[in-house]
Amino acid sequence: MTTALRVGLVGTGLWAREVHAAALLAHPDVEFVGVWGRDRDRARAIADPARITAFDTVAALLEAVEAVTIAIPPAAQAPIALEAARAGKHVMMEKPIAVTAALADELEAAVLQRGVGSVVCFTGRWIPQFEQWLTSLAGQDGWACGRAEILSNAMVTTSGFETSAWRQQFGALWDLGPHGLSMLHPVLGDVESVAAIRGVNDQVHLLLRHAGEASSTLSASMTLPPAVPPGHAYYFYGGPGRSSAPSLDGDADPTAIAYGRMLDSLVAQARAGTRDDPRDVRLGAHVVRVLEAATASLSTGSVTPVPRPMARR
Repeated sequence: MTTALRVGLVGTGLWAREVHAAALLAHPDVEFVGVWGRDRDRARAIADPARITAFDTVAALLEAVEAVTIAIPPAAQAPIALEAARAGKHVMMEKPIAVTAALADELEAAVLQRGVGSVVCFTGRWIPQFEQWLTSLAGQDGWACGRAEILSNAMVTTSGFETSAWRQQFGALWDLGPHGLSMLHPVLGDVESVAAIRGVNDQVHLLLRHAGEASSTLSASMTLPPAVPPGHAYYFYGGPGRSSAPSLDGDADPTAIAYGRMLDSLVAQARAGTRDDPRDVRLGAHVVRVLEAATASLSTGSVTPVPRPMARR
């Protein structure tokens, strides 16, 4: 038998409680050791029912675990993920992994140099139906264009996220944009340049040039009018034809399944020493570089190049 991976949770907010903690408690190969958060009472509210430890400091949590999952705002996440990676701990991070390309690059370098495992929570990429679909498309040549559309009313309804300060500041581009970019990437490759325009409220539209001649578009909003049903759509077209993402109809909770599979990967990386998951810190850092370029394009109205990955500079 393989010893369970000792994992700690950083964060005590809605997503930390309802998604990360639930996934950690349910995973058969994980020992949920404890939690740290700035609010001690909220940390204990997670820890006490699970009979785990509410740690006083991040350092104390890191000393007690082999890996951490992090569910806090991205500006706060990156420094803690850096601390964890440099301490030799495997890391599971929410998207975006940082709010500047410089910090994302630093985090990518730390993870790669230290040789720890990493997972980024691009939820769609961990849903089996989506990943099987994307894998089948990636095995075919000739895809010329893609489309990602993610629409939500989370910031204008009682969703639990409507008071999120970082979402209010960065909008749909930085919250939903990473999901769309992660879905386009396995079929069309790295983004080389981006042009962006604003729509109503936080709505944003991106035109993306990928490696080679492929292009794509991405639209996102978290301020969808209540009369419009929220949802997402992904499709690609080109030489092989046109292909749309499969339906996720069914009783199973796709988010719970996705986070269980994220932990599967983190456990596998930690135990087998593999560092080749395509949804790791390298994709996380590339997405931040695209988001930063898109933010610049919104300000200048110009097509903005995306810096190349660190290893290729």
